[in-house]
This record gives sequence, C-alpha cells and structure tokens, in this order.
Amino acid sequence: MAITTVDLSEVAAQLRRPFEPIEAAQVDELGVYVYVSHGRFAWHRHLDEDELFLVLNGMVAMDSEWGSLTLHAGELVVMPKGVGHRSSSPWRAVVLLLRPKLLAHAQNGKRRLYGLAEEQTLQKVVVGQAAASASTDFRLHPIAQVGAYSVALRRGTGHSPWEQRPVATLIMAYLGRVLVESTDGQASLISPKLAVVSAGTPFRLSAAGDCVCLQVGQGS
Repeated sequence: MAITTVDLSEVAAQLRRPFEPIEAAQVDELGVYVYVSHGRFAWHRHLDEDELFLVLNGMVAMDSEWGSLTLHAGELVVMPKGVGHRSSSPWRAVVLLLRPKLLAHAQNGKRRLYGLAEEQTLQKVVVGQAAASASTDFRLHPIAQVGAYSVALRRGTGHSPWEQRPVATLIMAYLGRVLVESTDGQASLISPKLAVVSAGTPFRLSAAGDCVCLQVGQGS
C-alpha cells in the first residue's frame, strides 16, 4: 500500500501499563512507538541509538546527565545515545517515541557514536513556536535529528509541489487538516493521525486552510 495511516489515539487506547511502548509504525529503519508515562522510570542509557520524545498529551519531566527539563503537549526533545536519563510523570501522559532500529555500527558512519561532551545540554523544541515562524508554502523546516533521520516541520495552505523520495516518509498532522495525496490514493489527517508514504511513491500535501504537520525521513 502506498499510504498507510495510523490513528495514534487508537494506539494509545490500547496502553494499559506505563513505560511499555507499542510500535505504531515503521519508517524504513526508524521505529515509531507510543507509550504511557506515569510514575518514574529508572535511570538508563542507550549506547546504540538516539531517542526522540514528543509529548502528545500530559506532562513529562526528563532528567539527564545533561540537565533536566519539562515537556508538555506539543514539545519534544532528542536524547543522544550514551546520555544517561530517566523520565517521570505525576499523571498519565502519552508520548510518541522515535528510535532507530538499526544499530549505529550498521549505519555506515552516517551518525556520530555518542553525544559530544561540549554540547552537554538538552534542547527542547516547542512545535507551536517553531510553526509560528515557519513559511506557509510547505517548505521543510528541520527541527530535530534522530540518527540518520530528520524531523522537519511543514506549514502551508493549498498544495505543495509533487515530490518523490527513494525512502519511506512519515507525515504527522499537528494543527489543522492535511490531505496526503499520492498517485495510488490519499489520506486525510488531523492530529493525532499520521501516514507513512512508501518509498518511491509520488505525493503532495494539500490543505484548505492553514495546517502544520511534521515530516520524518532520511534526507527530509
């Protein structure tokens, strides 16, 4: 199928136990997961992959060796590989997690091994603030990097140009309604729905009014 759609609210409804992710989609070697944060998860680190946490609803406190911050709905942070961290939530929160499934040594050197010492700070991204300053012509505005995968914001009205990518592409609705059109079908998305466009499939984005979405893929 050229376009596969996922309703993240339906995935979240299946979650019963905190900190047990369900895989909602896959974009080439990038896993897309949803989990509930409630209580506190133990300190740990991942030596093989970066992780991106995007809060869908609720609040998550993130502690790390690079400092602490609080994420609310519509805010994200990338935890570099090798950085010890833990998270907690006093009430139920739903989180979207992006994590490469391919080990770092198999990525042909496309990503450094660990977070660099001189960085040593977590960079929170507020999607709404990034969208406010974005152009309205569906141009890609990169906001984060997870391994070899770029996370970009797109805002626009009307139609984007047709494009075709050699790798799979994820489109997630954030604000408004966006139509993902391909030569083999279409998908109408409102938050928190997402679509994965198969590699090599021509597609474009369409919106009757102002819309904001996130696009994830290699080279996005």
